[in-house]
Amino acid sequence: AGDLQVYARALRIRRERTTGLKYQLSGYKDSTGRLLPCYSLTKTECLYIATKFSDDARIGTRGPRNLLQLLPDVFTIDDAKRVRQQEGKDSSRAVKMIRNWKSRGYVTQISDISFQKNHK
Repeated sequence: AGDLQVYARALRIRRERTTGLKYQLSGYKDSTGRLLPCYSLTKTECLYIATKFSDDARIGTRGPRNLLQLLPDVFTIDDAKRVRQQEGKDSSRAVKMIRNWKSRGYVTQISDISFQKNHK
C-alpha cells in the first residue's frame, strides 16, 4: 500500500504541474471513526494508477479505448460525446475517436449515428 500511496502522490503533483488540475481531496472514516484523507478519482484515473503496477492489465487499456469500455454495446455519437464530457475530455473530438476505433476494428458502424462494439 505504501508504494501505491507514493506513486499516487507523484501522479497528483505531475498532474497539477502539467494541467493545473487537482484531484478532488476527500475523506472517509475508518472502522475506528478516524477521518482519513483520500482522493476522489474518475474511473479512468483509477485505472491509470492501478495499471501502472501491472503490465498485463495495462495492455489494451491505453488511450481513447478506455472510453469505449464506458459505453454500452450499441451506442450513438451523442453517447460518445456524453462519455467524453463526463471524463473531462473535449466532446467535439468524439467523431474522430470513433473513426479511430473503426479503423482499429474495435467498433462497427450500424447506421449514420450508431455503432456496435466488436468483442474480440
